[in-house]
Amino acid sequence: MKFRNLLKILSLAAAIGAAAADGGGNLIRNGTFSKPCRLPGIPHEWEVQRPNPKGGETETKLDGGGFLLYFTGPEYVDQIRIKQSLKLEPGKVYEFQYDYRSRLDAGLKADATFWGTGVFMRSWWQVPSEKWTTVRGLFAMADNVDGNVILTLQNRSRIKLWYRNIILKPTELAKEDIPKLIPEFKVHSVESDDVFILPDTKKKSADFIVNGFSDENLKKFRIEADYYPTPERMVRCRVAGRNIFVPMSAVPDGESTLIGKLYSKADNALIATAQVRLQRVMKLPAGVDFSTPAEVRLEDGRKFFPVGIYAGNGWNFSPAELVKNGFNVIHTYATNRRDVDKGDEEGRARNLKLLDDARKLGARVMVQLPHDYTEKAGESARLPHWLDVYKDHPALFGYYVDETRSIKNTPYPVIKAAYDAVRRHDPAHKWFSYEGPDPNLRDSMDAIIYGVTGPEAVKLCMLNLGPDKPVIHCYGQKDFMAQSATSLDYNQSNFVMPVIWGARGIFYFTYSNLRDRKVNPRCAELKPRVLDTARRFGEISQSIVAGDPLPKWSDTVKTTGKLEYKAFADQGACYIFCGVAADKETGGTLTFTPPAGKRLRDVLNDRPYPNTGELKLELSPGQARIIEVK
Repeated sequence: MKFRNLLKILSLAAAIGAAAADGGGNLIRNGTFSKPCRLPGIPHEWEVQRPNPKGGETETKLDGGGFLLYFTGPEYVDQIRIKQSLKLEPGKVYEFQYDYRSRLDAGLKADATFWGTGVFMRSWWQVPSEKWTTVRGLFAMADNVDGNVILTLQNRSRIKLWYRNIILKPTELAKEDIPKLIPEFKVHSVESDDVFILPDTKKKSADFIVNGFSDENLKKFRIEADYYPTPERMVRCRVAGRNIFVPMSAVPDGESTLIGKLYSKADNALIATAQVRLQRVMKLPAGVDFSTPAEVRLEDGRKFFPVGIYAGNGWNFSPAELVKNGFNVIHTYATNRRDVDKGDEEGRARNLKLLDDARKLGARVMVQLPHDYTEKAGESARLPHWLDVYKDHPALFGYYVDETRSIKNTPYPVIKAAYDAVRRHDPAHKWFSYEGPDPNLRDSMDAIIYGVTGPEAVKLCMLNLGPDKPVIHCYGQKDFMAQSATSLDYNQSNFVMPVIWGARGIFYFTYSNLRDRKVNPRCAELKPRVLDTARRFGEISQSIVAGDPLPKWSDTVKTTGKLEYKAFADQGACYIFCGVAADKETGGTLTFTPPAGKRLRDVLNDRPYPNTGELKLELSPGQARIIEVK
């Protein structure tokens, strides 16, 4: 069966050239861009689109047998795309293929993406390639969609990029065949000090591995890796089997990029890519202590561990239900309306009712700032009047902005002007930014909301943004517009490992994953995995920031293998957070000797451990626990 499926995909690949030439079986109209243009510079059957019509300057044209698109200026570099609407069959598996080339620059941000397939995005991200490169992939349409799909070929950067020979064909494969034919390709650092490199390193190379990649796959696929010490300079890395080696002598101070590439040996098509950011610190700045991450403080100075949830785009949720399930901070995108201070009386009333409800429940609301006021030059002067609606409400947690730089490329001075306007008018409340740890935003945020996926993440935030900026872990994107439900282990790990690594807050995105079958058809299966975890975590969350000294017996905690842990004490109780990161190949153990008479409990699974003089816990990669000793 496996051999027969491989023959299917290889025969499909062999037929691609003929399909491109005569259109046979290709569902893409004018995928070769060969038909005369109806409008200047816009290929027949295609549409050029700017999602933000007021964004930066671009160039789009037919050029050298392909379609060229890129941003020509440095400001508001967001998205320029060419798109085509399609009607596909629900439940069907399709093969997608295209050629591209670009300038050799690691600053390239570009993707080919299908929208409407039943997941949020089905994307293939481009990596720098001076020569025409063929990309090929497979994807399955979900059963619960109408089949109306949009293909976008995008560029989100100033790097010149060309597309050509776009092909989409139905196959006879089953959804279950896809991972057998196109394996998962993830590149991980062997150790955390391979990706976050401190001054005292003695290593000759930074070492990476493609975890879980079988010997059988190595026979069918070729791994290559390019390292970019600077965006425009590339070093070819040594690859041995699943292992990738970056010479330490090539790694400069600051950030650099490793790009892994997976090619089919049958026809040299690029099947998958993976990018890893390396950070090297030649000299630690004064005042940075990675062992003491910053904590969130409320307007009265009290320490607070936020357990938050993105509740949705409106007000169609129950704050009481969220608080009952452990969340103490609620966010809704409905609060970013720019006209709540005048005109939109309904929106103003609903937002204030949310704040009132949260106050009665002992929770807080994170209010989103209007995009126009924070992302457009000259608009920050309008913020004080808007802030007056919220700033004195006792349930206000703080203000929120998202991706103002990382996606929308808002100029730094515009972001800084908005930040300064907010802090001048309301110095009591913090500005929380969903962003990457961009050092140019150091003075334009008070805390960062970021995916803490390894021990290097919080260290990077402390280094780039300053040690005074709390880091709040955000997860749940994997469940959003998905056809699968993440496991209980996955959800528990996302409440434990980031805390071990220094996160001092957890946010889940988004509540609709758990209650809307259009967002996630397996929401009923997913809901208890998230909410049970959040509720049980919420019961002990403030102990993380209590700051009590650890008991003497905690010195007996010992670990083996890849298990990591962190202990916290609060009013006589001790909580041991422990786990093994999901990207590790092996697990580990934790042992300790609790005092006689103490009760031991697995917090997240709400079950006791026996106190027999020594507790030994064995965990596999991706598993995590919180042990209460009380």
